[in-house]
This record gives sequence, structure tokens and C-alpha cells, in this order.
Amino acid sequence: MVSLLDKSPIDFLVSSASIEPQEMGLVMVGLNPNMRMTDVPSDLKGHVDTIRRCIARAIEAYTGNKVNTNTPCLALDVLLAGYPFINESTPKVVTRRIEEAIDRVRGKEQGKEKAEALGGIGLYNFIEETNKSGRGQHRKRDEDIGTLKMMGLLIKLITKKDSKLLKASGEINTTELYKNILQTIEDEKTNIKGVGKSTFFDKTRRATLSIHDLDYVEDNSI
Repeated sequence: MVSLLDKSPIDFLVSSASIEPQEMGLVMVGLNPNMRMTDVPSDLKGHVDTIRRCIARAIEAYTGNKVNTNTPCLALDVLLAGYPFINESTPKVVTRRIEEAIDRVRGKEQGKEKAEALGGIGLYNFIEETNKSGRGQHRKRDEDIGTLKMMGLLIKLITKKDSKLLKASGEINTTELYKNILQTIEDEKTNIKGVGKSTFFDKTRRATLSIHDLDYVEDNSI
């Protein structure tokens, strides 16, 4: 269990009941939600300003109430309104809470309409597409973690059975393991699709880390 002392201001904010548009704008780019706009780095100031204003306008249009960038709003509404601004640099904990917010309205009466009003047509289409597959992004992520963890445990089991697959340091000899994989591919008369060298090395690393959930520790330095 993660101690309260290990949680960052970003963790606390996206887990709270209300969030200000400005706070959301800051955490979307990985900044402390308590930071003043005057202290935001110049290269991020434009992004934060755009995000906080767009979120405020979306919530104002949806609720019919006057909303400023520093107006406390329902966290669910703010998280949904933050969907269009997710990118590869968004802190994992923020993305996760947005995914949970999406699952919260998924399947509810007028849920897709609420999602579109706050997160735009992109969010509406995302819910439509993931509904067709029968699962949301959050559930898919949990399945992916489970698959990686199973892979990691199997890799550990295999390496324990063959000393050649372990380096003197005790680390996995991924190069030697991959040679065995190539031989197995040949024996099974299949192809290398999906298990190219770089892909295999990356997934092996992530799989072994995921045994202890290390690949999914919330990284708030991003």
C-alpha cells in the first residue's frame, strides 16, 4: 500500500472531490497544482493557459453556471474535460483518473452526451469505440498488466531452470534468452512478427519489472 507520505500534490488533487480548471491545467503538464501562473516555466505557460481556459469554458457551457479558471468544480466534470489534452507526457496518475472518470459515465443514461459536452466529440467517439469492444481503457490496462506479470513470472521460471540465461550478476541474459526464442520460432515453423529483437527486449524488461508492479509505479516526475 502506498503511504500518504509517498503521494504527491498531483496524486491528492486528482483524487479529490473538486478541482479548479487552473489546477487541472497545471497537473496535465506535470506541474504542482499549487503553483502560481507567474511561476510556470515560459515553455509551458501557453499550454497551461489554454487547458485551464478550455476546461472552464466546457464546464460553464455544460452546467450553465459562471466558471472561472480558479472556480472549484466537480472533479468528475474537470477530469472529463481534461481528456482532449492527454498526451505521452501526461503524468500516469492523471491519465488513470481520467480513464476512471470515463468509466464512471460509461453506460449511464446520457453519459455519452455528458462526455461529449465536456470532453468533445473525440471523447464521445472514444466511448463509442471502446463500448463496441466490450471493455473500457481502464479494464484493458488491468488486463495488459496481468499479461505482462504472467510473462515476467514465466521468464523468471525459465531462467532459473537454465544457468546460461543468467549473467554473473544474477540479471537475466536477454540476448541468450532471445537466441532460444529464435530457435523456438524455427522449431514451431512460425514467424517473428510481434517478437522482433527490440520489441522482445523491451517487453522482457517491462514484464520482469511488472512482477513487483515496478513498471506501473506512479511516476510524478513526468
